[in-house]
Parts: sequence; structure tokens; C-alpha cells
Amino acid sequence: MSFSDKHQCILCDVTSCRYHDQSGHCQLESIKVKPRANCHNGSCDESECGSYSNVGK
Repeated sequence: MSFSDKHQCILCDVTSCRYHDQSGHCQLESIKVKPRANCHNGSCDESECGSYSNVGK
């Protein structure tokens, strides 16, 4: 489902990602959050950013 009329702000502290900018914002219009492998404990580390792309790639 797309919410193009909602201007969401995605904040990110992962400076090794190519979409991170100096102000701490993600430059993507949207991100994909995906579950981490073999992690079903209900804590915050159960998910990760599936849109991550290393700066060097």
C-alpha cells in the first residue's frame, strides 16, 4: 500500500549506507523493513532495513 500523500521523514544513523545524508536523513522515498534471519524474539533487533546499500557498492 502506498501513501504518497504522506510526506514521511525517515531518519537513519547508518553512515555506511549510500542513502544516508549528513543531516541524518535517508534519501530514499521509502524503505523496506525485513525480518532478520533466525531472529524471532520480539525485540527491536528482529528487523533490519532491507533497502540498505553499502557506500562502496
